[in-house]
Parts: sequence; C-alpha cells; structure tokens
Amino acid sequence: PQLSYHTWDEGRLDGVDCEHSDLIYTCVGCGITQSVDIDDSVDNHTIKVTSKASTYFATGYKNRKTCTVCGKVVAKGTTVAKKVLKTPTVKYTAVKGKKIKVKYSKVTGATGFQVRYKVKGAKKWTIKKFNSTKAKTVYLTKLKAGKKYYVQTRAFVKSGSKTAYSKWSKQKTLTAKK
Repeated sequence: PQLSYHTWDEGRLDGVDCEHSDLIYTCVGCGITQSVDIDDSVDNHTIKVTSKASTYFATGYKNRKTCTVCGKVVAKGTTVAKKVLKTPTVKYTAVKGKKIKVKYSKVTGATGFQVRYKVKGAKKWTIKKFNSTKAKTVYLTKLKAGKKYYVQTRAFVKSGSKTAYSKWSKQKTLTAKK
C-alpha cells in the first residue's frame, strides 16, 4: 500500500500467535518498516481434529477441532452420550420349597450382576451382588413359606472406584412353598 511518501512492499507476518499478529511493511526506497496489527482469529490456527470414545462413566466427542499451537478448542464437535448397559431380563424363575431359582440373561460389557428381592408389603429390598459374569443362575434361600416375593436383576460395570448400573429388570412375582 501507499502510505504517505513511501512505496511499501507486500508485507510479511511477524509474531504469529494464532489470535493476533503484526503485518510488517518495508519501504522499497529507504528500508523503513511499518507495523500494522491484524486480527487473524481462526485463520492462523493449526487445526487437529480429534475424537474421544464415550465410556460408561463419561461422555465422549467426535470431530473436536483444537489448535496444536495454542491449545484453543476452535469447534467443540459432536458430544457422544455415555454408554448405557442393557437391562438384563429374568429368563426363568422356579420355586423349590423355601428357595427361588433365578436365571437371567447375559449383558455384553458387564463385570457383574445384582439380584434383589423383597417380600410383598416390605419397603426394603435385599440385594445380592455377584462380581462375575459367569454365574447366570442364583438361588435365593431362607424365604418364608407361603409369602409372595418380588425379584429383579441388573448388570453393572466397575472400573476402579467407579460403578455404572443398568436399569432394574421387570419385576417377577413368585410365592415360596412350604
């Protein structure tokens, strides 16, 4: 550009920091320089596109754009919801005297299962926890003869001190025999 009586060159960028930089012009006649502050905003970012898979404990994201120079997140991308464990189903229940046999379905990704039961009219559930995915049949014992019981199961994933649970299965109703 022509500024006052100097003839300026095309200019060069100086001090690029992703957000702001200076454009330095030099006079082709006398060699004096002129600095002009320009706002580059997103134009000078060096973009890296990343994705992070969701887990049972945290959300993930797809196509997040981050500058590798300054670390600024230029575009958040798409959020990916936390993984959710499928709810197991109670496949089979049988009563043998004061004992109830409960068989439930396998759930991919689960590290264990819980089975809960309560007698009709009770407010509190009794929960049995199984830190294994191998046993898919459990026995509930020491039940009261002639009483009606409600039974449910759910899967869980444990990682360190964190635990994520599926929803409880549909309730099954059984009566303990004498």
